[in-house]
Amino acid sequence: MPADSSSDTETQAEAETQQQTEEQIAADLAAEQAAEEARQEQRAADAAAAAEAAAAADSGEAKADVVVEEITEEDTRASSEEFSTAVTGDTSAEAKTEAKKDDDDGLSKFEKALLVGIGAVAVGSILNNGSKVVSNSGDRLVVEDPNGDLRVLKDDDALVRQAGDEVRRETFNDGSSRTTVIKPNGSKIVTILGRDGTVLRRINVDPQGNEYVLFDDTQAEERIVVNELPQVRPQANTLASQQNEEALRAALQTQLRGDQAQRYSLRQVRDVRQVRALAPEIELDAVRFATGSAAIQPEQARALSKIGTAISNAIKDDPRTVILVEGHTDAVGNAGYNLALSDRRAETVALALTEYFDVPPANLITQGYGESALKVPTETAEPANRRAVVRNITGLLRQ
Repeated sequence: MPADSSSDTETQAEAETQQQTEEQIAADLAAEQAAEEARQEQRAADAAAAAEAAAAADSGEAKADVVVEEITEEDTRASSEEFSTAVTGDTSAEAKTEAKKDDDDGLSKFEKALLVGIGAVAVGSILNNGSKVVSNSGDRLVVEDPNGDLRVLKDDDALVRQAGDEVRRETFNDGSSRTTVIKPNGSKIVTILGRDGTVLRRINVDPQGNEYVLFDDTQAEERIVVNELPQVRPQANTLASQQNEEALRAALQTQLRGDQAQRYSLRQVRDVRQVRALAPEIELDAVRFATGSAAIQPEQARALSKIGTAISNAIKDDPRTVILVEGHTDAVGNAGYNLALSDRRAETVALALTEYFDVPPANLITQGYGESALKVPTETAEPANRRAVVRNITGLLRQ
């Protein structure tokens, strides 16, 4: 009898734990759905405005402010270098940052562009869409939306501008813009950016004039019901250092999880965890950043040779390939600081792939997720949580 009683108690405890887990999952899905609805409404409005502005400029019905510049080595950053300004952990309204000074008014080019589209960049200010600026490092803003979610805003086109390029930037009245990056070999990268700097559409044009649409978020999104998405069970990550080039190539071509009849916008892939999880991830475990750093030392960058070669070959085989490079942090420090730092680290990894292994930067999308997806659930310092991963998201996107 005592044994049976003990067994019954254990069974009941397991059932209660299972119920709590299911309730937590349901609550998480409901919260994600609510956040997604809010994001979709705002981003749809921005995308429609940008598409309309670009179309009006093409037809001659509207004028754009046009700037043409030649990119030099001084305009770019190497993956082994830190950013010129620090990410601040102070998110108070009185926080001061050392924004990069491009001219006497003290605003970076990114900040100037944001002022046209969203109205303010000072920490503590409220943007036109109701979001509050909680951190400003000159190259990135971290904002908190009315739902309490944090989002990082940046110039999403920065990675594709390299020394020797000619860049033509048309800025429209609503703050959205179109950039045309002309490479020395005659190829072009044409990008539409929303008023907040977010990339909406990108087209590669090779030296022969062939056009490849990588993604197009100026089209209307198909609504997502989060709890109807294929539920992906946690799986062991593929570690890049433990695979040869052929295995990594195969991992990049792995079929997406679940039934993929639906295709998604780039915005949905970036913002909705359940969508992003449909594309298997490869962890770049050879990369380990120093505390507070977003630079990669050359020996670490060279350790990415196998995955770098695999990605480069995948893009050669299919020029429409799009790779998402994610940055993650541990939970030490506040969430706003970690979000900005992780986003910088993702950019550095993408830059290293381009510098060392000739991965075309136009085919790379970078995104930081801060402490929102801990690999090891702990509030303490944990190196395993300070990681970068890549996903081949081509099969998820509408092209």
